[in-house]
Amino acid sequence: MVIKTLLTALLITLVQPAEAQDYETGKAAYKRGDYPTALQHFRPLAKRGHAKAQSNLGFMYSKGHGVTQNYVKSMSWLSKAAVQNDAHAQHNLGIIHGNGLGVPKDHFLAYLWFTIASANGHKSSAIKRELAATRLEPEDQKIANEIARKCRLKPIFCGKYA
Repeated sequence: MVIKTLLTALLITLVQPAEAQDYETGKAAYKRGDYPTALQHFRPLAKRGHAKAQSNLGFMYSKGHGVTQNYVKSMSWLSKAAVQNDAHAQHNLGIIHGNGLGVPKDHFLAYLWFTIASANGHKSSAIKRELAATRLEPEDQKIANEIARKCRLKPIFCGKYA
């Protein structure tokens, strides 16, 4: 039992730095416009549950960078990252809902996701949240704020709103 525990700890210690390096390599490739290389690094990480890779992959699908633009796949990856409290994914879900990209335009959901992203430190979400608020009744804002509060306490609760 002790050997199994030690081997598990060793495996975790070795895998995490490799994942971080793969993510950083993918991020650097994306920044220089090398989308195939970014995809090569992000996709396996995203499939293993890496929130930042999921968020980046979702963004790539929303823009058609290195992949065929596909809002369904974008929403799927962004949702997976959003319930892990990835503020960029949450912000991008707000944009998708607010602009009706592949889904019906929904200012309530846009406001909700911008509220959550803003609370998680995404700076431009606060501005987008205020803009979305102008399109909602005060009662709807109150409901969205309560849902956002619950999402902050238990992020998986948010998944049904993606």
